[in-house]
Amino acid sequence: MRSRRIAPGLDDKVLTSWNGLMLAAFAEAGRVLGDLDYIATAEANAAFVRDTVWNNGRLLHTYKNGGARIDGLLEDHAYYALGLIELYKATGNLAHLDWARELFEQIVLRFHDEDGGGFFETPEDGETLVLRQKPMFDAPTPSGNGATALLAATLARYYGRPEWEAIAREVIALAQENLGRAALGLGSTLQTVELLLASPREIAIVGPPEARAPFERELAARFLPAIAIAPAPRGGGLPLLEDRDVAEGAAAFVCRNFLCELPATTVEGFVDQLSR
Repeated sequence: MRSRRIAPGLDDKVLTSWNGLMLAAFAEAGRVLGDLDYIATAEANAAFVRDTVWNNGRLLHTYKNGGARIDGLLEDHAYYALGLIELYKATGNLAHLDWARELFEQIVLRFHDEDGGGFFETPEDGETLVLRQKPMFDAPTPSGNGATALLAATLARYYGRPEWEAIAREVIALAQENLGRAALGLGSTLQTVELLLASPREIAIVGPPEARAPFERELAARFLPAIAIAPAPRGGGLPLLEDRDVAEGAAAFVCRNFLCELPATTVEGFVDQLSR
């Protein structure tokens, strides 16, 4: 009988990279569906990871039995940072976006191949290996370089940093020869190509959460993957949010490359601007 056999081992460790994928899924689903429970789950995950796996400015790879270990890999940093961007879009909490930026800066500092371009799977100050691999092809999950390119391009839109966009283009250039031969293995890189080809557009919604909510529901009803969505309780903290304070209620700013139309202070006016 099965009950008499030795039970199989249980792999119950927490992987930072997989939690980053989960974080992005819950945050985006919560924002699009208006499900506050999903957003609360995402926020709880971010708090847990920050308290347990983020140690003295370094992200670690695994957590189990009350302890975190092993230097974080490229995918740990890239996946989790992308998840934090989705959480920022769902909450308007700039601390999440700032943490995503910090993780990206760690990637550039510790994983970048200064000679050949692109990013290694392991950090330069990590365990000494015979070969430091440079993941380019997607598997069931995005490649480390594909996710990093998407992260670089996305953060460049938020912070107005063209040198970060150049990093995304550097990764694309490395993959260029294979894009025509094995496109199905480079989906995350192609997603970055699509983002870079799109006209730079941004939408800022400023005001208290309850005042922003009707505007955010209208925005969530539309699939706009190439637009930088920037909710915030007040102006400041991002180039897009500078001088965007509102006296009362909420206002939406529909922008193209940081040049914005007059603020929409009613949902009807916002819908009209989105339609145009």
